[in-house]
Amino acid sequence: MMRSLNILSWIKFILEPFILLKRQVTFRRSILYTRYLRNEHIREKTIMYEVDKGESMDKGPGAIYQALIDNNQFKHIWVYNGEVEKLEGYIDQENVEYVQLYSRKYFKYLSSVKFLINNSDFPPCFQKKEGQVFINTLEQHSTAISDSKQFSNIQRNLLHTDILAASSNAAAQEVLAMFKVKGLFSGQLESLSTIIRIIEEDAELERQESNKKNILLYCGGFLNNGITTSVINLLNHIDYSKYNVVLIERQKMDPVFLSNISKVNKRVHILHRVGRMNMSIFEFYCNKYITRKGLRSNVAKQLLPEELYEREYKRLFGNVKFNVVI
Repeated sequence: MMRSLNILSWIKFILEPFILLKRQVTFRRSILYTRYLRNEHIREKTIMYEVDKGESMDKGPGAIYQALIDNNQFKHIWVYNGEVEKLEGYIDQENVEYVQLYSRKYFKYLSSVKFLINNSDFPPCFQKKEGQVFINTLEQHSTAISDSKQFSNIQRNLLHTDILAASSNAAAQEVLAMFKVKGLFSGQLESLSTIIRIIEEDAELERQESNKKNILLYCGGFLNNGITTSVINLLNHIDYSKYNVVLIERQKMDPVFLSNISKVNKRVHILHRVGRMNMSIFEFYCNKYITRKGLRSNVAKQLLPEELYEREYKRLFGNVKFNVVI
């Protein structure tokens, strides 16, 4: 009997990722996108634009596109959602390509074009690859975000952003404060005209250096226990003139969690994990095995998917570097 149960358990373990591929679109996307992340090279002189999830070709990305369309050294890729011919601004031109939102080509280009330009956020699986430049024109987006998951994903996208389009420094700071990443954002604040010049010249980017140290905390779910009480007290006794403190948690609607998280010092940056890890099927098996069995055996230690965990760290935190992780 025990032997039969053990065999059934292993069969379920082996079949699980294939069942998820069939049932969960987010899992399919993460597997596909991971493959492209690992295998695609950077496409120089290629720009991908997305406005309002592929609904138009205007706003900040559209203005950049109009300034560069006659420069034949660039290939332009526009994201659309629906019927491409109905997209206002659509033209049939050799150096312009259109890709359907969330299609295979979409994820292929998302993982490989040199310049990514969006007025809001790329999907939760998105993570900027080494060599890519992410330009965000969020200031010109309607910032009345009521959906908490989209808010968290925009927040995460800002941590990947290399250049934030800004009509003024004050306007940019307002956006960063609204999404609670002020102090963590390390990209450049530039006008659209300067952004166009940076793209044309492929100019080197600069990072904003903070004089504060960054501390990352994971506190076990913010349940009603001694750890939660201790953390809330600790966060009230930190010198925030010296430290940026980031709290990472899963987004939950549990009333106990919401009550406890509301007690956290308002100067703490609370980031919510949105989406799922980008992984291969083999990494899925390794991670599943380790979460079930732990790292007690030599087999588990050999299966440790370090690349997966490094990838997830980059997906969650983008350009942010932490001095201390607890």
